[in-house]
Amino acid sequence: MKRIVQDKSIFGDTYKVTLNNVVIREIDIVKQEIDIAGDTYIIIFDCDGQVIGKVYEYLNVKNGSDTLSSRRQMGFVLKLFYIYMEIIDKKIVELDDNDYKNLSQFIHGERISGNHIEIEHRDYRSNETHNIYMSALRQYLSWLGFDKTLVFKTRVIGTAVTGHGHLAHTRVSDSKKYVLSKKSNKNSRFVPKYISVEEYGIIVKYIENVRSQFKRRNSVIIDLMYMNGLRLGEVLGLTLEDVQLHPNGMGDGLLLLRNRTSDTEDQSAKGCIRIRDTSEYEHPNYTKEDIGYQKIHLAGPIMSELKQYINESKSILDKSEKKIDNYLKYAKADSVEGKRHNYYVFLNKNHTPLTSVGWGKTLKKVFKAAHIELDVKHKKNNLSHRFRHGYAMFMIEEMKMEIHQVQVLMRHKSIESTRIYYNPKEETILNHSKEIQENILKKINVEN
Repeated sequence: MKRIVQDKSIFGDTYKVTLNNVVIREIDIVKQEIDIAGDTYIIIFDCDGQVIGKVYEYLNVKNGSDTLSSRRQMGFVLKLFYIYMEIIDKKIVELDDNDYKNLSQFIHGERISGNHIEIEHRDYRSNETHNIYMSALRQYLSWLGFDKTLVFKTRVIGTAVTGHGHLAHTRVSDSKKYVLSKKSNKNSRFVPKYISVEEYGIIVKYIENVRSQFKRRNSVIIDLMYMNGLRLGEVLGLTLEDVQLHPNGMGDGLLLLRNRTSDTEDQSAKGCIRIRDTSEYEHPNYTKEDIGYQKIHLAGPIMSELKQYINESKSILDKSEKKIDNYLKYAKADSVEGKRHNYYVFLNKNHTPLTSVGWGKTLKKVFKAAHIELDVKHKKNNLSHRFRHGYAMFMIEEMKMEIHQVQVLMRHKSIESTRIYYNPKEETILNHSKEIQENILKKINVEN
């Protein structure tokens, strides 16, 4: 029987193929980065030193506009995929269901036995990481046209009965899961405090593909939290008069975050003065920026989606009389600009203001579908606040912004509050350690 053992060293990972304890072959798939004119190209070489053309095209052309971090992770996943195919000595077109099952175990870091081959790892990945890697691989295989393989097969894990609108017909929908996905570990010791850009991408795609009357609403809320750093209370407290066109006249938007007497505890704008009586709307501090209100500058695409959602939610053409009545009675908000009618923006299925509890139920479903740890046991890491943390981490890790720049965009009065948001995952800390080591070795001219 052939035995394949992962050999880890500071120069990279190789897989040694042994027969009767004699090394007969070494599998060494190399991933390199090349900087040309300010652009970083990720290249993967096969065991013969040849560039894998499809991988090059996928990483640098098809997904060339993605973040470098995202392409690096995809490159690592594809490197594992091509190592696996070298180990079993097959091409993509030859892979069968059993090969894909073993591939899933290979990515997870499990020991694989069978077909006269035994694979032994020194890496073990969490269920959540395994599922993220499989999702990345799924995108690549779909691009290649291999979307009928076992990797894409799903199974029903539950059935939901729903109904929408006035006299709506009952609709039965199945909740599905990929058969090769690993079950989320509820008792996981380490729960990330933030949503990574890769996880955000998975969430966005899930929302786009799921059938729901709240698709646009959910997408806008998540974008406001992840791409603009809003807290959930700030999102839920938005009213129609808080959404304004940007003075630049280019289609961008401006949000004004402020507190009202009509707000509930769920609709709080942190950092803005609290209001006990409507007479306080006339106080000079209430109309002073960074005391009475804060500004959020919205890019055109998010502003456009927000406006579309508002128009859809305000339309009475597809609403029952009960929903219209609920909206007029319960979604009404104080106007601080002297307008006749003002209403809260984000609504639930009954057309009353969306609450944190209602949004939490939606977000849990999204996280489960995306295989993101829920932190059920201790609930230390607020699910919605992970997006704001992700916003901060993206600026720090991906955009390399200075802490003072991040402080301004996070709307923190103290730099110490901003520092709290730097919470890298254990995997990220390990990767940083590896990068430091690699760069030191490069400096002393040690070649791979």
